[in-house]
Parts: sequence; C-alpha cells; structure tokens
Amino acid sequence: MAKVKPPVPVGKFFLPTRTNAKGEATIYLKYHLDGYLKRSTGINILPSAWDEAKCCVKASYPQAALINLELDRFKSGIDQKLVDYEGEITRSVLSFILNGGDPTDAGDLPDESPTQVANKKTDFIDYAKCVNDLNYGKKEYGYSLWYNKQKLIEQFETFLVHYRKTPHISLKDLRQDIFDDLERYDYVEEDANEVTEELIPFIETFIKYYSYEMI
Repeated sequence: MAKVKPPVPVGKFFLPTRTNAKGEATIYLKYHLDGYLKRSTGINILPSAWDEAKCCVKASYPQAALINLELDRFKSGIDQKLVDYEGEITRSVLSFILNGGDPTDAGDLPDESPTQVANKKTDFIDYAKCVNDLNYGKKEYGYSLWYNKQKLIEQFETFLVHYRKTPHISLKDLRQDIFDDLERYDYVEEDANEVTEELIPFIETFIKYYSYEMI
C-alpha cells in the first residue's frame, strides 16, 4: 500500500497594518504550521489597493495584473518545493523553503547547524529566521523565546524595508553604519528607544555567535 503523504501547508498573502512614510505596506506570504511563518515579497502598495477577501491587489489598482502575476510566481515557487519534498514538512523545513532553500538538492537541507548552508552572501533575515526555527525545533528554547526573537527579526526587517529601502541584506554587508541608522529609526514612535534598546543587542549577539562560522 502506497504511503500517504502528509498534507502540504497552505499559504496566503496578507497586508499588515504597518505602513511606511509613503503610506504603503509590504505584502507578505504566510503559512500556518504550529503557528505561522511569513516572508516579505518586497512589494509595497497602498492599503486601499488590497483586496483582503481575495488576498490580492484589487483589479482597479494600476498594474494590478502585473503585481498579482508576480505574487503568483512568488508563491508557486515555494509551493512547488513543498510538494516535491518527500519527507515530513516540519517548521524547520517550511522555514528553510520559505526563505529560499531547496531541500530537494542533495545536502542542502540543514541538519544540526544552519551554518552548513550559509555563506557571506546569505540574506541575513532569512538566515536569522532559519536559525531561530531550527533552535526552537531542537528544543534549545521554548515558544515564548522563539516568538520574541521572531518579532525582533521582523522589526529589523521592517527597518530595512522602510528606512534603508531594501528588503534584503547579506551577512557580509552588516556594517556599523546600519546600527547607526537603526538607532535613528523609529519603529513605534512612543516606544522607539525601548524597542531599539532590545533590537540592537539582539542583532549584535546573533552576528557574534553565528556569523563567525560563515565560509
């Protein structure tokens, strides 16, 4: 009797309420598996242009067809990797695929250490999320700490998109000027100092303990 493959996680796009200086928000793709995992598409639109029920850009919005096509391509690439994966899709596997990994490539899926598949050109946000998920999966810490780390990573991602105007930054490009900008950036105006005081030490500690192994 053929082995029944477990159901593949289903993803959908969503638009968060946070907007940048232009009043635009970034479209994200999220999947639910023991909680949810998300990835930025790098596409910003006005909240009024988003169809929340259909999880796509409204047809009346300029270039809606092109944007929705790009979103479909973005999601299809991830969905295909999930379908092709023959093992059990855990949070670690989903995070790895969601952040650009291809577990169908021999030796590509991280096992004990995420640094096995990282190098200096690796995207820091993707890498940080993968490390956090893997450590949680190995029960190095509980859900609360995983969640707090995840929120800090997302705050740093928001800073990159809204202040640095780039959704990606490689490990080799993490320089002091980024931390200088981070100190000037207001995530939440009324709590800016509190958030920054938490985030900067977290990023610096992460780099210290993980990035030194980059090849």
